[in-house]
Amino acid sequence: GKPDNDNKGQEKIFIEENCDVKNFINYHINLIKAGNVCEGQLEFLGSKRSHHHATAVKLPTSKTWFTAASHLQKVLIEDASGVESIRYPISSSWLDVDKKFSETTCRKAISIALDSYEKNVPEQYSYVIHQKQLAASINILSQHALGPSHQSYIQQLEKDCEKIWKNGRQSCEALSLTGKQCIYPLHDSTDTKPEEDKDVKQRKSRQNKSIPQKRSHSSSYWYVSACNCGESMAKRADPFDIKIANYTFYQMLEKKCCSKLTHISFPVGTDNNYSEEHSIDEHDIEIEEISVTSTNKNNLDSPNGITDDVAVDGLDGINSFGQFSGFSSPAASVPASSLVSVKTEPDGHKKDKDLSSGLIMFTINTPNGYLPPFSSWSLCRLGDNNIYKASKGLLYPRFLPGSNYLCPWIISRNVLLADDPFDSTHEHFPTIAENRGKSTTKYRKENNVKTYIGTEYECPQGDRFFYAGSNKIIRSSNNLKEIAIKLTNSELPLYFPCPCGQRSGKTVFAQLMRVYVASPVDNDIRIVLRPFIQPGTDHRLVFYSGFGQGISLPPNGLWCLRLPFIYATENEIVYPPTDPKMPSKGRVMKGLFHIAATVPDLSPTGKG
Repeated sequence: GKPDNDNKGQEKIFIEENCDVKNFINYHINLIKAGNVCEGQLEFLGSKRSHHHATAVKLPTSKTWFTAASHLQKVLIEDASGVESIRYPISSSWLDVDKKFSETTCRKAISIALDSYEKNVPEQYSYVIHQKQLAASINILSQHALGPSHQSYIQQLEKDCEKIWKNGRQSCEALSLTGKQCIYPLHDSTDTKPEEDKDVKQRKSRQNKSIPQKRSHSSSYWYVSACNCGESMAKRADPFDIKIANYTFYQMLEKKCCSKLTHISFPVGTDNNYSEEHSIDEHDIEIEEISVTSTNKNNLDSPNGITDDVAVDGLDGINSFGQFSGFSSPAASVPASSLVSVKTEPDGHKKDKDLSSGLIMFTINTPNGYLPPFSSWSLCRLGDNNIYKASKGLLYPRFLPGSNYLCPWIISRNVLLADDPFDSTHEHFPTIAENRGKSTTKYRKENNVKTYIGTEYECPQGDRFFYAGSNKIIRSSNNLKEIAIKLTNSELPLYFPCPCGQRSGKTVFAQLMRVYVASPVDNDIRIVLRPFIQPGTDHRLVFYSGFGQGISLPPNGLWCLRLPFIYATENEIVYPPTDPKMPSKGRVMKGLFHIAATVPDLSPTGKG
């Protein structure tokens, strides 16, 4: 009797379970018949937690329904006792409704996402734009489709978008030396510049597609710059090559302007490897000469060429560079305070051929013996110091009205013979007699010496002005003596907002490009230029001309020191500022202008 009772109990449980399944199926069939559930509609069923599990109900085909019903009949009705031994030949895709629905919706959504990726993008675009468009298209895909197939379709979308981008839509990602991107499609170029940082290297590694034709980079930006002496101007393309930026452009302008002036040579090396690998065809350099009128009113819109109103006298009798004491070579022994000393004699200077292969410009961290293959600086003599007329100012083009005046700098000989001859801006140079240990008599003159100095700023549009200190520019010829004191006793900004930006409402930064000095006629006083420039926020990155002790200007001359257009090392480019909300920290360190007294040798054998 006991086994029969057990069998009846199991049969009762089986019937109850089948009734539950029957009720469950009937419930869904009735919903479908009533039209309450359609394809793609989400229905929330079951218990109180059912809202956490949304189920998509999709009507099966008749074939699928009969096949599934046939297997269910075998499992649930015909052989209930052997449920565990029955295999289920039903395809998972027939019963996995969530995955089927996810596949269908993702397939439709990916086409919408791809259309969104290609919307509002230029013909060629960068990796940054590609990533931005890809993120937006993934977001659209996620809005239209979810489920188990979602992740695989995201991966497919990434591959499809990258295929579109690399199929002739990649732009060249080279940045100019001012930080602007090349506008051309991905291409090969012989333009050279300092070694890029990690971000640039990663961008280049992504550009693994076959490179199209060779062409020079272009950002479509143009600058208006003056020549080495400042008398002529020309339009220049935004540079991608450091040599073009700091040397070649000015050399090309010199052929028509400054070539006959006396120049001071800066220390450079001779690296044949650099010359061959970085050779530049001047026909490929885009320069457009500008015709402007050189008047004290500085009419910027005049179509006339530069007028030659200034007579430059005394050039025929000027001694060559090698005859100026202290120029052919800075002192080999330099005090610790003088930072770096570089010898410049081409014959006596020994260096390894590969030492300077990566050097571009001198910094205070440049080891002794390293020389750049070209100079980023220029120093030329415009004529005798009397060619500058204080009543008219400097008659060069594109100076803003009233801003073309040099500042008179009054030098007292008594100051030069002060107890501390090595003051921050005054020096006492010993003579040969003093070096021999022979006594000398102080050389005193009670009168003052008048010279002129000025720091010229030039904006990308070619506007120029002299700086007045205290965040102001020179507006007239008034109170210029006080300005000279400010210039000689304070550091100077490397970049300064140009007044031309006030017309457009945008901040335009002008850059310190030239320093003018009218050296005294008397030979007992020398003006020494010591330009040490920190172009960015890094206090350890300071550039200088290569003359560690400064440049002692010969007497009776109007001199123009042209500073670099771009500041860069072999590992880093310092881009000029563009954001007015982030003022530049670039500066010219205090002590640009020094005074040196030359004491005559009064010994019997000395030559005064």
